Amino acid sequence: MLTCSFLKKLYCYFPFLSKNTKKYGHVLSLGYNCEVSFQFFKYYHFLEAGLFSWVGASDIKTLTNALNNFNAIASGDFKYNGSMWQCLNSSICFHGKFNVKATDVEALNADKEDLISRTAYLKKKFLSSGSDGKKNLYIYKHSIRDSNEATLFIKDIQSLYNTLKTLIQNDFDLLVVAESKTFPALTEKDFKNDHIYFRTVEFFTPETSVTQKNNDRKHWKKIFKEFRPDFKLKKTKKYKFEEV
Repeated sequence: MLTCSFLKKLYCYFPFLSKNTKKYGHVLSLGYNCEVSFQFFKYYHFLEAGLFSWVGASDIKTLTNALNNFNAIASGDFKYNGSMWQCLNSSICFHGKFNVKATDVEALNADKEDLISRTAYLKKKFLSSGSDGKKNLYIYKHSIRDSNEATLFIKDIQSLYNTLKTLIQNDFDLLVVAESKTFPALTEKDFKNDHIYFRTVEFFTPETSVTQKNNDRKHWKKIFKEFRPDFKLKKTKKYKFEEV
């Protein structure tokens, strides 16, 4: 007979065996910024390309409004803010492919054209990955511009979930991540939805440096041990944040 201590050790080394582990055919970040994707990549060493994987969405209302007007995302003009491209239709900021100086007009135009093509592809992928029969996980990280009032934030999350329901045909869960100090009394049951999960980390990295070494790797690791992809992708490119 297996003892509890033995099982704990077994789950520690092989977390996918745990009954609490949840597996998904797609694991996609919804922002609000790049920390979710960065931490997933650091743990699994791969990342599924997603429309919102490397964005700045400001807050949950901006994201939800963009999803409610999905066709308009990245279908108009962009404004370069010195490091990212802001979609004027949705207010969501996207990373360009290249490090471009604001004064280099030719390079800026090339970067924007690449972004337009890339986001068009990722919009189609967002919809196709939501209708291919797999179970999906969408992850939203609480923004410093979101409400810190639990009741209001719950309503915003419920609105985001309901909006996703209009776009996603697959079964899916929504994982919400916040700093533990933001909602000390909030529990998963408060969302009153079996498909909404709530987890916390001790601290988020600064908006201007989400890939810095001083991050709460411990609690992100715990989250991604529980919420896992049931697939593995081959790494095909090097990200800007990776050391040369």
